[in-house]
Amino acid sequence: MLRNSMTAGHAAEMTLGAVLGLLTASGTIMVAVNDAAISADVLAAVFAGWALGWVLGPLFAGGEKNDLRPEHLTRVPMTSRTMASGLFGVSLFSIGAAVTLLALLALVVFGARLGPGPALVAVVTVPAMLATLVLCSRITVALVGETMRSRLGAAMIAMPWAVIVACASNIGILLVVLGQSQLLRGGWPAWLPITLRVLPSGWGIAAVEASSRSDWLVAGGALVALIALVGGLLALWSRLLHRRITGALGAPAVRPKASTRSLLGRLPSTRLGAVIGKELRTWPRDMLRTYFWFFALWFSIAYTALPLLAGVTAYLPWAGIALVVIAAACSANLYSADGSALWLTLMTPGVERADVRGRQTAWLLVTVPVAVALTVIGVLINGQSRLWPWTLGILASSIGTGAGLLALLSVMVPIRMPDAHRRSANPATDSGNLTGLVWTMIGASVAAALPVAALVLVGTLRDDPLLRWSGLPSAWPSADCACGCSGGWPTAGSRRTDPNCWRSCVAGTRTSARGPGSPRSSWSSRQAGPVCASPPACVSAAGGFRWPPA
Repeated sequence: MLRNSMTAGHAAEMTLGAVLGLLTASGTIMVAVNDAAISADVLAAVFAGWALGWVLGPLFAGGEKNDLRPEHLTRVPMTSRTMASGLFGVSLFSIGAAVTLLALLALVVFGARLGPGPALVAVVTVPAMLATLVLCSRITVALVGETMRSRLGAAMIAMPWAVIVACASNIGILLVVLGQSQLLRGGWPAWLPITLRVLPSGWGIAAVEASSRSDWLVAGGALVALIALVGGLLALWSRLLHRRITGALGAPAVRPKASTRSLLGRLPSTRLGAVIGKELRTWPRDMLRTYFWFFALWFSIAYTALPLLAGVTAYLPWAGIALVVIAAACSANLYSADGSALWLTLMTPGVERADVRGRQTAWLLVTVPVAVALTVIGVLINGQSRLWPWTLGILASSIGTGAGLLALLSVMVPIRMPDAHRRSANPATDSGNLTGLVWTMIGASVAAALPVAALVLVGTLRDDPLLRWSGLPSAWPSADCACGCSGGWPTAGSRRTDPNCWRSCVAGTRTSARGPGSPRSSWSSRQAGPVCASPPACVSAAGGFRWPPA
């Protein structure tokens, strides 16, 4: 399987991962060569980092994207425990497991420096530690799949990933905080070495240290606990596999009808109202949308709250703007997320404007109240009233730009996504690559906010309150331009604009004059690229074609 999966892109990823893993494993062994009193604590911290990498790495890399899945073996007569044991054995034959085994040999090096007894204990401990790391990785992927089936679970799963990305984006602040602490100078808190040995990743070091003191009861207890943990993890994984292959996911939640007093019950009985209602129901029911929205929420909170570790509150007023930008970028796949159900929209004539505006309105209703609340709370905590014109003006500009571009990018740059019933419950596998959309949204938001910021800056320098607060209404022209680009050009009824241009861009290809169901149609559900790069070219490509025929 490893040999057959070495395709061009996957082979490059595996080669790069192997090189980086070998370098990290070499560094881990070098830690064990240092002074034994120092290397024990450092080695425990490094092993904790390896465990964290095994837990988080597969989720960022796509989970079971290139692995043997349990669904492939459902026709084979075997129990879930046998299947779990077999899949666990297959998992050991991987580049990640080989590199981790090399890194865990640092424990043997560390034990050999303490004597033959500790070295023997380390040799016995290394396979159990490797099995623990591999099983923890598999169970994490399985638990994410189970948890992503509920809205609360999707929100909770989004939190650690958002915090990790926020820490990586705010690495400068973390380095400053770390430099101010005593950790880099060897002044570790008294509780940290104990905590590192209480974790399962530190049980091996605890066993080796105990054997060097001839405390064989503690050493044997640590080894027995590690082996028992492997057995427990294997049993838990077999249970999760049984639930997965039998489809025991619990009864579906009963969704009550919308009350006439709720927002859904007050929507107008028009095409626009129908689209808004459909989208407002889809947002809490689609776990992928829920995941990305809460990812944007947790990221904005974590990114602006991390500087509090250094006593800086200047980031807090911008939490709402960060939420709007990231939420818009993560929502720029609205049409791709529909899957094959997109044909219901494409085959209905005259719904272009209502569909685009309805999706935009629903996104605004979901995102804007929370963004405004975060902005107000951030400014109040910061305590600088002079930031009100800045934050509210840029927030209004970002809201309009995000609402316009999320619809435009959904049409012009669709991302290939599976249907909802075929998703793997892993966002890294189902969502596609959103990096380009995020940077596009950030750049567009900054460009749209420049006129507002310039106007507020001039008002601040001249100490003119009227000019300073005029930045808020001046944000709407750029927002109106963005919304016009998203919904105006594909929906206008002029001769130069054809509604089928919108349909063709969403479908990802030119549709023949006989319609998408004809033999001459070139549409394919696997295509992900738009027909055109700009609205004028797309309009000319439409050529007056009409579908469906009159």
